[in-house]
Amino acid sequence: MKKVAVLNFPSESPIRVVLHAEWQRQRGRQPSMPYRGILNPREAHLVAMIDAAALLAEALEDLLAKSLQKEEAQTASVPA
Repeated sequence: MKKVAVLNFPSESPIRVVLHAEWQRQRGRQPSMPYRGILNPREAHLVAMIDAAALLAEALEDLLAKSLQKEEAQTASVPA
């Protein structure tokens, strides 16, 4: 992973904290980024992983809902 991949996310983003930790580990280092006022990097990484998982679950739920709406609209427009 390159540093650019980490920097593409806002500084307070949980995804950035998780990617930063992965980038650091690939370089043989420990995570070193605080998150939501948690200064212990390991604890901050754990909280960021939970928040990132929640964000991804929400995004997948929205994507699924849009996909179902599109499918319903297509089947409704087809004459029987």
